[in-house]
Amino acid sequence: MLAQIRLKNFMSIRDEQIFSLVAVSSLKEQDKSLTENLITASEDLGLLRSAVVYGANASGKSNLLRAIEFFIDTITLSPPTGSAVGSYSPFVLDQQSPGEPTLVEAVFIIDQVVYRYGFEVQQQTVVAEWLFIRRKQETYVFERSGHELRINRPYRKLLELQNNKMVSQTALLLNLGALFNDETCQTVQKWASDVRCIQGTEDYQFQDYTVQYLEQPENKQRILNLLRDADLGIEDIELVRSESKGSNGSVVAVVNTPKYGGGDWVPSNPTGIQEILQGSFKMKTRVAPNATVGIKSTRIFWDNDTSQFKSISMPFTKFESQGTQKFFNLIGLILWHLDHGGILIADELDTKLHPLLTQRIVQLFNSPVTNPKNAQFIFATHDTNLLSAGLFRRDQIWFTEKDNTGATQLYALTDYKPSGKTVRNDEQLEKNYIAGKYGGIPYLGNFDALFEPKLAADEAIMHE
Repeated sequence: MLAQIRLKNFMSIRDEQIFSLVAVSSLKEQDKSLTENLITASEDLGLLRSAVVYGANASGKSNLLRAIEFFIDTITLSPPTGSAVGSYSPFVLDQQSPGEPTLVEAVFIIDQVVYRYGFEVQQQTVVAEWLFIRRKQETYVFERSGHELRINRPYRKLLELQNNKMVSQTALLLNLGALFNDETCQTVQKWASDVRCIQGTEDYQFQDYTVQYLEQPENKQRILNLLRDADLGIEDIELVRSESKGSNGSVVAVVNTPKYGGGDWVPSNPTGIQEILQGSFKMKTRVAPNATVGIKSTRIFWDNDTSQFKSISMPFTKFESQGTQKFFNLIGLILWHLDHGGILIADELDTKLHPLLTQRIVQLFNSPVTNPKNAQFIFATHDTNLLSAGLFRRDQIWFTEKDNTGATQLYALTDYKPSGKTVRNDEQLEKNYIAGKYGGIPYLGNFDALFEPKLAADEAIMHE
């Protein structure tokens, strides 16, 4: 479970910013049911099941989520040797930042043990890297800064890598340690592999999660129930298969596979299924006895001629709306997290989805009944309806704003204290946000003024 992300010098985020999922213990909400939004991580620590980020266009919402994705990608997708940094993107609106490293650090909890792992990278170089763990008190696993490396004595496999001069300035020690079976490094990497990031309209990349669930009868019924509950008019989903021989004689189909492999996304009995990495860590080929190449949806209609209900099956992507397709693409991913835990991060969640449907997705994560594995959901949105839907504690709501230098500032609603006091629990959050009370909104100019010269010219012509 994620407790905190600290980041600096990534895209529009120039100065150090901290995004926290640690619950404010002193917070008392009017709606007592919002206590369900908390995860008891330990006796003295509560974490949040979800968090939402608001802000104007180009304020840095997406860059916050991209920074988390960059952190996860670097851990899970970069090779343990060679270049570790593939998308170094510092702040560019001043003279100093492009020559400074990007910093990202996460604090997370696994089996009641607190881990703190982070790195600083610049171009293709690891400038610094550190890993600490805390059971009763925090101790270091390793620390590196430049060419200096300090490894704690109990971690013999890491010490062997250091003694054999296998630690490179262009690769993370974490990844190298995981490759050589250091259990602590593998634990961190496994945690990172359970984080999925959806950027903008890229939901189609995750459709194969839904396909995998549809291939299991008990999970197909869960998907159909969700589609029906969403009032989309779909009664059934059929997977259309065809056979195409691969170079080795196997049946091959390239489909949209999960971005972060990890292995847990495949069915519990993946007989005949294997993944082959092809040139890129993100591009996978799925080899299976029957290759999924199409999806059909079934709808029920009333036939006036026969006075009976009848069904019709249609190609899914041709006849279903963009919103229906997005929800379908995400259902499997949502169920995977509710079944396994981990962290789901989504940018522009509300795109193509009705506000009530977005609310239901958030409710699935906020409820300990539907989310018994304590998955966490972080998303950015412009849907202000969510603020008046009774979904969030005040510490679950975050905002981004750009200052006059173009740098993103990140703050929680509980940090907003113009009179020295926290926002009251009975405030009309949506109304106040739209009115600009909490910041995080665009300050628009006079659009009509853009047309005034043309209108004046047209009027002059009319009077000639």
